[in-house]
Amino acid sequence: MAYKILLAGIDGSGKSASVSLLGSRLGQTYKVLRIGSGDARLISGGVETSILPPVHRRATSRVKQMAGQCRLYGLFFIVSLIYKYAGSKYLGTRKDIDVTLYETDTLLHPAVYATYHFPWTKAVRPSLRFSLMRLLFGRKRRLTIFYLDIDPSIAMQRIIERGDDIQPHENYSDLRNLQAEFGRVLAEASRQGFEIVRINTHTKNLREVVDEMETVLQTRFSLDTRNRMQN
Repeated sequence: MAYKILLAGIDGSGKSASVSLLGSRLGQTYKVLRIGSGDARLISGGVETSILPPVHRRATSRVKQMAGQCRLYGLFFIVSLIYKYAGSKYLGTRKDIDVTLYETDTLLHPAVYATYHFPWTKAVRPSLRFSLMRLLFGRKRRLTIFYLDIDPSIAMQRIIERGDDIQPHENYSDLRNLQAEFGRVLAEASRQGFEIVRINTHTKNLREVVDEMETVLQTRFSLDTRNRMQN
């Protein structure tokens, strides 16, 4: 069974950049499958290749574009969730993968962002929302979730500096609300026994964040770029 590493956090916390660098490092020793937004890439021996056909990537991009044009952002949220669910089931059949690395986690993130895309879900307790995601995706065994904690104002600065494809929820008020919701869902995940590793990214640069991830993976889970996992 492949070891799973999931990254969680509000927009602007550095998930995409962190997962890219971490995947490159782990891919020097392990066979890594990195699941991103609308794409899946295999990293082995330092070589990275896409394993999804171009038509899949174009279709995903088109759905996202159409959802934005029609103000149906919840549509892309649902499509993304289905994509991750299918990907998770597919990964379960891959015996040659050592590590699966998710740019956006499949447990906390859907439970949190559902409250933005579908406001009526705020009436659903965080425990119930998280339990549903756990039924679809969750196994505590061989799983680590890194939560990138960041002040919403700093996250917003990073989003503005990024400058492209800014989403409606990427504003200070919504990011602050989403972070508060993350706090509630994180507490529920911890109560259910999931290993959550918080990394404060306020003042750390990308390399420092990924160095901290590698240290955690090595010291707590015997997973690093020098020693292969013991099956």
